[in-house]
Amino acid sequence: MSILTLKARTELALARYPEALEAAREALAIAEATALHPQRSANVGAALMVMAEAQRALGDEQDARASARRAVAELSASLGPDHSETRTAALFEVQGPGHLVKQDRSIR
Repeated sequence: MSILTLKARTELALARYPEALEAAREALAIAEATALHPQRSANVGAALMVMAEAQRALGDEQDARASARRAVAELSASLGPDHSETRTAALFEVQGPGHLVKQDRSIR
């Protein structure tokens, strides 16, 4: 996870949603530009997921689901379909507004 992705998560936690979205977009651009395989990158997937969370917080449900859908594909390809981050992204995609994302921290 990149520093910009962490910054976006911090902005989300502080309810600074426009700033979170901007940081997530920057993180995504850098992750896509530096990934060896941009279609199979956990960093791209993480940036997409935080972007989806910011989009949902700003009321942009359509883009939030689209970002989450892309995140699921990236995370599935890079980490596997059973990884906690992949499962969290998949759950986010199917849940509607008002659902908070909680990372699954269980150890497998």
